[in-house]
Parts: sequence; C-alpha cells; structure tokens
Amino acid sequence: MYRTEPVNVIRSFAAGIFICCFASPLFAADSVRNKLRMKIPKISFENASLDTVIAELKELSQTHDPDREGINIVHVKPDAGNAAGARLVTLEFNNIPLGEAIRYVCLAAKASYKVEEHAVIIASGGVRMNNMQTRVYPIAVGCLDQIATRSSGGGIGDDTDEGGGRRRTTARDYFENKGVNFPANAKIDYDGRSGKLFATNTVENLRRIERILNQLCD
Repeated sequence: MYRTEPVNVIRSFAAGIFICCFASPLFAADSVRNKLRMKIPKISFENASLDTVIAELKELSQTHDPDREGINIVHVKPDAGNAAGARLVTLEFNNIPLGEAIRYVCLAAKASYKVEEHAVIIASGGVRMNNMQTRVYPIAVGCLDQIATRSSGGGIGDDTDEGGGRRRTTARDYFENKGVNFPANAKIDYDGRSGKLFATNTVENLRRIERILNQLCD
C-alpha cells in the first residue's frame, strides 16, 4: 500500500507474532481515498482498546484535513458474548499516511477493514461484514430535532423519564422504535455537528431507514 517511516513498530511483531488482516482494495470515492493519503505527524498508543484508537484516528483525521471534515470510521463489534479476548493496540509512528496507520491498527488488533464510498469500516476479529453495507445520509438542519419534538416532546435523541427530566436516547433506539431491525454487527450513528447519519446494516434495513427519513424530512 503506502510506504512510510516506521518508528517503534507494533510490539507484537517484535515477539514474532504475525497477524493477518484482510483488507479491501481502496476502490473508494476520490474524497475518501485522498483523505487516506493525508500524513499524520505522530500517532502513539500503548495498550489502547480498538474503540479508543478509532476515536483518536477520527479526531486526527479532522485535525489534519484542510476541509476539517476528516474520515468517518465505523467500528463493527462482535456480540457481547463473543467480545472476550479483544487485543489491545500498542504502536507508534511518525509522519504516516492515515490509510497506512489504519492498516497497522488492524494488524495489531487482529481486525479487518474495508473502505467504502463514505467511510472506513473496521471489524473486530471474528466479525463478518459481507452482508452489510454502510451508507451516509445528509440530514437537513433541525429535521430530526423537529420530528423528535413532535413525537416525544424532546430534541433528537432525547426522551423524558418518570421524574420529568431528560434522558439520552441513541440513534439506534430512535430507529428501532420506528421498526428498523439491527442484527448482529449493524450500527447507526448521528453526527449532529456534520448533520450526517451513518448507518451500517443489511440492504433491506437500510431501505427502511431511507423510507423513514423520506417521510420525516420531506
């Protein structure tokens, strides 16, 4: 893939452990492919969870992206009963392309990844993504807020508890209440800052999400 300047390569390699990572070719839209080439001055993790690493990579991609958009990275996790034994990530690099960093993270975490048109999907070990797709839906400002207000009396992702206070409801809860199924490895996230909804699910369930959005935001 990319050539970089390795510094303190993943410690597990030093122990003679080779981890296989199955990666999709970078047949993504130009915007994602170009952003994967951006160089990150420094990346350093020690015994970090994959969630922590992904969150940091997303933040770094926004910081070093001239457009300040960054790349959406979706983590597909195993079922709770199969989550034991997750590998921690220890690595350090200087001046490395983001795409190369993601590849090394997958190697360290015994994960796999694929690049789609609008996002990079990272799947923990043992997770299969073949029947899943990820789509990104631009949401008009206030669209979901207004709908949630009409249906529940709160803002998007808000609900009211028995004491009259507000409690947070996730995007998944919101769409499950609308009849969307979320099988194993499915995921949905709403980024209010960018106004985008990121959904990883089967084609059938993605169509359900689209129908709901068309009804709500027309």
